[in-house]
Amino acid sequence: ILDAYVKRGQRILILNPTYGMIYRYIKIYELKKYQINYNYNFSLNIKKILNFLKNKKVNIVYFANPNQPTGTAFNEKDLLEIIKTCEKKKIILVLDEAYIDFSYINSLAQSTKKNKYLFILRSFSKSYGIPALRLGYIISDKKNTEYLSKVKYLFDASSFSTMVATTLIQKNE
Repeated sequence: ILDAYVKRGQRILILNPTYGMIYRYIKIYELKKYQINYNYNFSLNIKKILNFLKNKKVNIVYFANPNQPTGTAFNEKDLLEIIKTCEKKKIILVLDEAYIDFSYINSLAQSTKKNKYLFILRSFSKSYGIPALRLGYIISDKKNTEYLSKVKYLFDASSFSTMVATTLIQKNE
């Protein structure tokens, strides 16, 4: 997503704390980081997030939902409001749902069908308890997935990982 849609120096909004690798990507892509900190009880002020999105120039938002390491998650109503605001402001919204199968919340993957700025990240490795697989996928609208397939790395997954993922998909159809 960063290779395909983001330019160096653009602005990203993240939660703090969050998944550690996002900080590395921010450095690699030389992004300007804005962060919303959790309150002392690991809650978020949704109005603060929405006001930030409405009043600041942001190019991309990355939220892990549920978040890691806090384990907290947005409620659906608040998340839909964030999605709507990002769409209106043409802000790319990346929702990392790697741990969603271990939570009480539902995925909003269906929202990608009507929002070209929404990208959902999921993980075979975590969902199926196969950490060595190191394989995930992106859910987005058709144009985005077609475009992303053109910019992916030549050898982005091993043949073993691909075989296991194909088997898991076929069993769940």
